[in-house]
Amino acid sequence: MSTADYDAAFHKNYFQHREFSFTLKDDIYVRYQSFSTQAELEKEILRMNPYKIDVGAVYSHRPNQHNTVKSGTFQALEKELDFGFRHLLWVYSGRRGVHCWVCDEAARKLSIAGRSAVAEYLSLVKGGDETVRKVVLSDPIHPFIRDSLKEVEKYFPQYALKDQEILGNKKSVDKVLALFAGKKGQHFEKEIMLQYCYPRLDVNVSKGVNHLLKSPFSVHPKTGRISVPIDLNQLDKFDPFDVPTISLICKELDRPRGGEEEEEEEQADNNKEKDGDVDVYVKILDVFLDGVAQSLRGELLRKSDLQKDF
Repeated sequence: MSTADYDAAFHKNYFQHREFSFTLKDDIYVRYQSFSTQAELEKEILRMNPYKIDVGAVYSHRPNQHNTVKSGTFQALEKELDFGFRHLLWVYSGRRGVHCWVCDEAARKLSIAGRSAVAEYLSLVKGGDETVRKVVLSDPIHPFIRDSLKEVEKYFPQYALKDQEILGNKKSVDKVLALFAGKKGQHFEKEIMLQYCYPRLDVNVSKGVNHLLKSPFSVHPKTGRISVPIDLNQLDKFDPFDVPTISLICKELDRPRGGEEEEEEEQADNNKEKDGDVDVYVKILDVFLDGVAQSLRGELLRKSDLQKDF
């Protein structure tokens, strides 16, 4: 298929060539659906009542006709890039970092080259202490960077200007001004916001298949804080200084247990203290693992259906 043909498929038949996938009761997956109009899609949603709807790629042909076209001609032309990963477990390191466990089978089987490609794609802040200007943008700004900027712009005033006080003294101001020295460009404001607020990624950790991963609920040796899972739905409320510590856990284990009333009073006192309840974080992990297990069961059912193994 020529480039012109691809472009034609993108613009003329964009919606009609878009795949929609429904997940029905008992994790039954219905893939490669496509619709002529929005009304047709809505009607099918009401009829099938799916538990979940996924949006797939835009294909060279209508997805619901993929079994009728010549072998090798049914190709994905465009897809929103999220790498297709669904099972992401975010874990606080116990100090100042956050680990993202990408637990999808496809991610776990990625080659070093594939892992490097994903990590490099996500890396915007590059260079060590010797590099002054760590973010360099060019036109046109990539959609992924534009989306990242929308998030960064919300947090920059509080995180950088107030909390980090990047303009709070002469030394800090000089550090910001150094980013402008002898440079040409029109995105300095965006570059500064990204440099101060966009997360630094450890590419070597991501690409190394043999790299060890820190177990959740381990103790950071320097801070004594427990490495705990993070609930993204409560992310704005997460405070790394409020996670359980090994000293607090030891204190709880050493505390003598009294009667039921005393235990209730102790529990009330604990609730007034900072959140040292490990059970809260165990539940976060349990919910995540349930999601992975549910997905695995659905995949096994899908393979069984394809093999007609009833």
